[in-house]
Amino acid sequence: MSEIIGNEKVRTAIASGLARLKAQSGGGSSGHATRALLLAEPASVDGGEITDKGYINQRAVLMRRGSAVATLENDSSGEWIGCAG
Repeated sequence: MSEIIGNEKVRTAIASGLARLKAQSGGGSSGHATRALLLAEPASVDGGEITDKGYINQRAVLMRRGSAVATLENDSSGEWIGCAG
């Protein structure tokens, strides 16, 4: 999995997708994602991150993955992929 997460082609494609979302939104950064973080572990049903109906439980994800959220919020982190806000 780390080969994919660190692959420059994958990271470039994601950055390009974020830039397209920004261009399509036509507004401020609240209308589109500006950063992404690739994680080796998918959302977990057992961890309560996915509901019975298959939706993401935002509260559970934020609690279980607090360090990942902190990485996304860290402007100086080199781990996340992004486009200018």
